[in-house]
Amino acid sequence: MQAFHRHELVATHPRLRKPGDRHTVRDHQPPEAQAWLEHDPQWCLARAKDIGPACHAVILAMFNNTVLENLRGAQGIVRLREKVGDERLNARV
Repeated sequence: MQAFHRHELVATHPRLRKPGDRHTVRDHQPPEAQAWLEHDPQWCLARAKDIGPACHAVILAMFNNTVLENLRGAQGIVRLREKVGDERLNARV
């Protein structure tokens, strides 16, 4: 698929065959979305370890068998640090 603005080609995306398939050009995303894409499993584990042992254990458990499926969830947990702080995020239930 091609996207034009005022008759000028601005983007090209591959044609997707399955309904619901998505393809995003990284450069078309806002800077904050691009930054989160760079936060890989090792980054999440390192931040979780900084937060504390309980948080680190949760992230390790999430990554046990399905790392890529749980990466966004792990990023979300680590991101909670900004809202709730290390003590609350590391509290055991």
